[in-house]
Amino acid sequence: MKPVNLLRSATAAVALALLCPLVCGQAPAVQSVDSGNKLAMFVEADGQAHLVYTRDNNLWYATKTRSETEWQIRDLGSCSDINDIAVAMTPDRRLHVVCARYNYDWNVENRGRLMYGKLQPSGDFSLKQIRASRVEFNSLALDGTTDGEVYLAYIWGSASPHPIMIRKTSGGEWQEDVLVYSTGYKCVDLDVDSDNNVHLSFYDLSGGGILYNFRTGDEAGPIEKIEPDWSGGQMETLVTSVTVNSLNEPFVSYVGSIEGDYLENLKYASKKDGKWSYWKVDTGTSTGTPNKLVITPSGVPGFGYIHNPSDPDQVRYSEKEGETWHRKNVDPFTGWATEIETETDNNGYIHMAWYAGDVRYALLQPLVLLTSDPDLLDFGVPATNESRTLPLTLKNISDRTVTVDNITINDPRFSFSTTSFSLQSQAEQTVQVTFNQTGTAGIKTFLQVVYDGTESKVIDIPVTVRRTGPALATDPGSVSFVNVPEEELASQVITLMNTGNSNLEISKIELRRDLMPGMPVPTDFKLVEPHSCTLLGPGENCTLTITFQPGLVSSESYQYTYLNIASNDPETPLKKITVSGTMAVPSIWIQDSSLDLGYASVGHTVEKQLRVSNWGGGELHVTSTPVTGTDANQFSCVNTCTTIEGGGICYLTVRMTPTVTGDFTATLTVNSDSYSITTRSIKVALTGTSRERRLELSPADIEFGQVEVDASATQVLTLNNPGANEVKLKGLLLSGINPEEFSYDEQSCASIAPASSCNILVSFSPLFEGNKSAVLTVQSDDSDQPEQQVMLSGNTGTTVANSLAGDLWNENSSDHVNKANVILYAEGSDSEVSTLNLEGTYSYKFTDLTAGKYTVKAVADLAVFPGTMPTYLGDKPLLSEATYADVAGEVTGKDIHILNVPPPGTGAGTIEGKMESGSGKGAKVTNTAGGNKGDPVNGTRVFLRGTADGKIKAFDVTASDGSFEFTGMANGTYLFLADHHGLPMNTINPQLVISDAERNIDILVTASADKITVEKIATGIRDVNAGDLMIYPVPASDRIFIVIPDMAVNDRGYTLNIHDCAGMIMSSVKLVIAGGNTASVDVGYLAPGMYIFELCNEQNCLKQKIVITR
Repeated sequence: MKPVNLLRSATAAVALALLCPLVCGQAPAVQSVDSGNKLAMFVEADGQAHLVYTRDNNLWYATKTRSETEWQIRDLGSCSDINDIAVAMTPDRRLHVVCARYNYDWNVENRGRLMYGKLQPSGDFSLKQIRASRVEFNSLALDGTTDGEVYLAYIWGSASPHPIMIRKTSGGEWQEDVLVYSTGYKCVDLDVDSDNNVHLSFYDLSGGGILYNFRTGDEAGPIEKIEPDWSGGQMETLVTSVTVNSLNEPFVSYVGSIEGDYLENLKYASKKDGKWSYWKVDTGTSTGTPNKLVITPSGVPGFGYIHNPSDPDQVRYSEKEGETWHRKNVDPFTGWATEIETETDNNGYIHMAWYAGDVRYALLQPLVLLTSDPDLLDFGVPATNESRTLPLTLKNISDRTVTVDNITINDPRFSFSTTSFSLQSQAEQTVQVTFNQTGTAGIKTFLQVVYDGTESKVIDIPVTVRRTGPALATDPGSVSFVNVPEEELASQVITLMNTGNSNLEISKIELRRDLMPGMPVPTDFKLVEPHSCTLLGPGENCTLTITFQPGLVSSESYQYTYLNIASNDPETPLKKITVSGTMAVPSIWIQDSSLDLGYASVGHTVEKQLRVSNWGGGELHVTSTPVTGTDANQFSCVNTCTTIEGGGICYLTVRMTPTVTGDFTATLTVNSDSYSITTRSIKVALTGTSRERRLELSPADIEFGQVEVDASATQVLTLNNPGANEVKLKGLLLSGINPEEFSYDEQSCASIAPASSCNILVSFSPLFEGNKSAVLTVQSDDSDQPEQQVMLSGNTGTTVANSLAGDLWNENSSDHVNKANVILYAEGSDSEVSTLNLEGTYSYKFTDLTAGKYTVKAVADLAVFPGTMPTYLGDKPLLSEATYADVAGEVTGKDIHILNVPPPGTGAGTIEGKMESGSGKGAKVTNTAGGNKGDPVNGTRVFLRGTADGKIKAFDVTASDGSFEFTGMANGTYLFLADHHGLPMNTINPQLVISDAERNIDILVTASADKITVEKIATGIRDVNAGDLMIYPVPASDRIFIVIPDMAVNDRGYTLNIHDCAGMIMSSVKLVIAGGNTASVDVGYLAPGMYIFELCNEQNCLKQKIVITR
C-alpha cells in the first residue's frame, strides 16, 4: 500500500450548495464529496458521517460532522478491482471496512478476494485479505455488535442464484463462514439489533420471493416469506434493506409488483406480533431501484431511493407519518444506480450518499415540518352533480416559518379555498377541499402539499372518492379453511356490502372453478342456500355461509375454488373471491432413507434414533415397524410413535444386538395411516457390524509452517489399519476458516486391507498473507471413530514488512511540507530509531520495522519553511504528548501538521526562569544525559500553553545557562511545557496567571527521573539589587551569614522569613542586629533545595535566593 495522505480540506470538491443549518431554509445541501464510485457510509448518533469509496484504484475515506461544510479526505491506500464496499462502526469508534475485489482475468484461479481493514480513532488503517474464491463476493452487508464484534453477510457468486453466507468475528478474529440460504439472488442485507441478534433480508427467484431470517448467536431461525405472492418486473436491481426499531421489530424495504402490474415498485414490510404486513412506498418501473430503509428517532420508517418514473430520475427521500407520506426530491439523477446509502442521526437529520459520476452526499433537515389533520380524505359516495367539502388542517410543528407553495391534485373535480400561505412556528391553517362529482367515476389518489420553496418538500395525503352507483365490497376478502378433519363439516360466513349510493342488484352467486371452460373442478365446498343476497340498498349488507367437508367429493388434502358474484357493480360486475381449504390429514416424513448402527461386539447392544415427522394437520398413527431381510434377527425397533399429533415429531428407537460375528444388513419398514398411499409404508435400510475395525491417522495435526504466497507445500497423512478387518474410507471433507487454501489427494485409499496403510497427500497453497487453518475430516467405518479430524495450519511468515507511513502538511492543511527531517522513535525511548531526509517529497515511510509502537517527529527546513517548529505525530509539540502508532504490518495515514511558532505577544506580562537538572535528596530534580546535580539544561524547547483554548502561546529554547524568557504575555492563565527526553510534565505543576496585579512571574524548572516539575518563585516581595542584601556562603550548608545594607540598619528588630519555592513559609525567626550589620543563622535543619530568604522590619523587606546543599 502506498503512504496515506493526511486528512485534507475538500473545499474544492464541493460542487453544489454547501451545508445549510436548520433555520436557513435554503436549497438542499447536496455536495460533490469527491470523484470516485463504489461507496459505503456510516453515520454516528451525533451526526458525524463517514464515507469510504474507491477512486483511481485506491480506497478513500471522507468524514465531516453535521455542522461542518468541508469534508476531511484521505487516501487509505491501494485496493484495485473493487466491486462492493461495506462499513460499520463499533462502540470503540473503530470503523470496520470490508471490500470485495474481483479480477476479471480468467487465467487467475482465485479471482474473488475479500479484504478487511479497521480505521482506528487514532487514524491508523491497514487492509488485509480474509477470504479468496474462484467466484465473486457480492452484496456485502456489515454491522457491529455492542461488544465490538462484527457480522458480514454476502452473496457468494454473481447475479444468478448463489449461496448467501454469513461470518462473524470473535475476539477480533474472523470465524468460519456459515450458509444462510443456498439460492439467494442479487442482494442481501443485514442488521444487528441491540441484543446482538442478526436480521437478514434477501431475494429468492425460485419461489421464495422476498425472504427474512432471524439469527441469535449460532442459532438460525426459520426462513420466512415476507410477502407470500411476491412477484417482480424484469428482476433487475433487486435491492433490499433491513433494520429494526427500538423494540427490535424488523422492517424490510424491497421492490415488487402490486396487483400484477409487473413493475418493481418500492415497498416495505414490518413484523409485529409474529405477523408480516406490507405496504407500497412509491411507484416504480419495470426495473428496480436502489433503496435504503431507516427508522427515524420518532419511530417512523424513512426511505432513500432513486425514483425512476421521474423525468429525469430523482434521488428521493420519503417518510411515512400515519397514512400520510412526506416526500422530498433531493437531486436529479442520470445514469445507472446500484446503491444509495441512507442513515439518520439522533436529531432526526437524514444523511444520504450515492454515486452519480462522483460521490455525492446530502444532509436533509428533519423532514416532517407540517402535519395534516385528517391524514386521509374520504369523500364517500357523492351523487352526480353533488359537491362535498372536507376541512384539511395543516400545522407547522417546526421552529421556523414554513411557506406552503402549492396544493394540488391530479383531478379537475377538486378545488381548494387557498393553495399558498405561510405558517409561523406552531401555527396552523385549515384549507377547505371541495369535490364536485360531475359524473359517476370515483378516484383513489393523493393530494399533494408542496412547501419550503426551492427544497420542494411534498406531503402526499390519500384521497378517496367512491363512484356514484352501487359498489360491492366483501368481508373478508377471501375465505380459508385450515386443517379440517376428514368428512367433518366446517363453515364460515362472508358479508356482502353495498358501499355505493344506489341499489346493488346481485344476479348470480355460485362456487365454481373451471379447469377449462365448461369443465368445473369438483370440490368439497358448498354455498348454503337459500340466502337473502339479491338486492342491497346503499349501506345495506347480507351474509353468505360457505361450508367445507373434505373427503366427500375430493380426496385432495388441499382444495380451492372461487365464490363468483355477478352484480350491477359497474367496476366489478363479476367479483371473484378465493375459497381454499386444507384437510387435517396425517402426512409422514422420514428424512433418513438409511441408518448405520455402527459397531457392537457380539452380545452387546447399540441403538440410534430415527426421526419421524407428521407434516399434516391430522393425527398420524405408526401402526407397525417390522424389520426384514437377511440379518433381520440382528436388529429390532421399538415403536414409541403410535400417535403423532399434527405438526409433531417422534423418534423410533432402532437397536442392533449381534449374536454372531459379521457385517449385517436389513430393512426397517415404517407403516402408518399417512394420507398419501405412497408414504404409508416407508423403508429404511439398516446396516451394522460386529467386526471391529480401527483406523489410525498420523500425524494427528499437520503444521506446514511458513510457506510463501502462491507457493505450495505438501505433507503426508498416513491412514493405518492395525486390525484384522478391512477398513473402508467413506469420504474426506475440508472445512474451517481457510479451506480453499488447503487440498488433498487421496490416491488409492478407498479401502485399506488389514495390517496395511495408505497415504493422503495434503497440500497448503496460501493465497494471501497471514495465519491459516482448516479442518480435514476423515469419514470411515472405524468402529469407535467413524469421523476423525485433522487440524491443518500454516502461515506466510512476515512476507509483508512492518512499515509506518504518512504525509507532511503545514499547520492549516493548505499545502504540503516537502523538505524536512523525519525522525522515528520507539515507545518508551527518546533515542532515534531512524531518520529520513525528505527533499522534494512530502511522503515519508519507515520500512522493515520490528512490530511495536512508534511515533514520528517532523522538523521542517527553516530556510524553506520559516516560522515552524518541530512537531510530533498527533500534531503535538512534546514527545511526551505524541501519538504512538501500533505497527503490525503496513500502517498508513500517519500524517503530521507541522506547527507554526506562535507570533510575538502584545501583552505586558513576562514569565522567565531557568531549567536545571540534578538528583539531590529531597529535590524534585533528575539527571539528564551527562548532567550533574543542578546543571543547567540548555537547547531544550519550552512553551507556554493557554489553558482556555489549549493552544501554544509562546515558544523559546533554553540558553546555555538554562534560562528562558516569554515576553509580551497577555493577561491569562498558562501552563509551562518542555520537550526534554520525552519526560511528562508533573500533573501538580502550578498554573501561571498573568494579571494587572502580577505581570512578572519567575519559575524554576527541574527534571526528575520520571517528570518535569515547575516551581513558582514567591511573589509580592520587593525585588532588590544584589548589593541590597548579602548572604553567604552560596551555596550554603549548615550556617549562613546575613549582611544588612547600611541604609537598612536601624535599632529595631528584624524578622527572617524563609520561603520554599512555592512561596510557603518554612520558618520565621526574630533577628537583632547588634555590634555591626552581620547576623548568623542556623540552616542545618533545612532540606537541600532552593529557598527565598526574606528579611523584614517595620519599614521594608529585602529578599534573596539561597541554595542549600550538603
